[in-house]
Amino acid sequence: MDPSARELLILVPGSAKMARGSQRDRLVRGIVTTSERIAIKAVDEDDVPADVVRLAATADRDTHQIDVVEAYWNDLAPSMHNAGVRTKFMRGTSLLIYWAYSGVWRGFHNRRYLTLGLISGAVALITWYYGTAAMFVQALVADETAPGAVRSALGPLLPLMQAVGTWKVWAVASMVMGLIPVNMLIDILDLAKRYLSNERTDADQVGLRMQIRSRVREQILAATQNDDYSRVTILGHSFGTVVATDVVADLPVSSCPLRFITTGSPIELLKRRAEWLPQEALKCLRRSDLSSWTDICSDGDWFASGADLPEHDKVRSLRVPIEGTFLDQVSGRTHGGYFDRDEVIAVLVEPPVAA
Repeated sequence: MDPSARELLILVPGSAKMARGSQRDRLVRGIVTTSERIAIKAVDEDDVPADVVRLAATADRDTHQIDVVEAYWNDLAPSMHNAGVRTKFMRGTSLLIYWAYSGVWRGFHNRRYLTLGLISGAVALITWYYGTAAMFVQALVADETAPGAVRSALGPLLPLMQAVGTWKVWAVASMVMGLIPVNMLIDILDLAKRYLSNERTDADQVGLRMQIRSRVREQILAATQNDDYSRVTILGHSFGTVVATDVVADLPVSSCPLRFITTGSPIELLKRRAEWLPQEALKCLRRSDLSSWTDICSDGDWFASGADLPEHDKVRSLRVPIEGTFLDQVSGRTHGGYFDRDEVIAVLVEPPVAA
């Protein structure tokens, strides 16, 4: 097959804690099984690198190949799941202040679906923080090495917190937490705060935004060093759309046409907390090698409201249906349903336009 009929698809995944390559394989399964208009099959050739899945896409007897790779960064995302009570309390206090006093709540009436997701996330955060604070106070009062004045001051809080814990509202909140992936939401809120503010996870490290951006940039540059590709497509999903936007904005301009596709993006929301984010999006649109930016979102996805891009001849916004029950929506399962939609796959595998 003519190498010039081969294109590159780079997935910048969301923040889910998954092994390297697993989200790429999830995307490939979606492409192969979901595509209806174009026949897709995997290609097993000796020259295919280990980190690449090669697909053959055939439409009207014309076949082009798609090399699918993943720009993996998920191992850099911190998690509070196994952190100590003191760390959870300090981080939880920081998260409450950061998100409560921010612009993300403005304009909620214009995004009713995401607002429901935000409310469920806020309930989860408050309930999680209450439990963490209660454990922190209990541990501090019981710690004989803690200053006596602090233990005396916090001692009266214990009966109050135990009394609050008997209120019916916390029983309802506990039911909600049974439906919501609380630990996942807390980690996402923590990741977003760290990334948007370039917070360091360790005193000896650079900021998390710089770490993740550098990792993804290196992988994209390594994957695109092959000049035989007729087109490069960078696909971001969920928080990966934020990372991809941050990286694409400053990639070296190439002679190879570049497509940018974002799915389930939270950029519309997060740009209200980070002024640099819409500026990076504009830099992407000004790229001379960018042929198009397609932003795909769904009303069935309660954890995304799209990229909210300005009017531009390179911009296309697509709303797709993602079916799911109320539990699927509030738990975030529909947020991962983009790669099972024919409308999305059709965009990904459409043949390059002949020069």
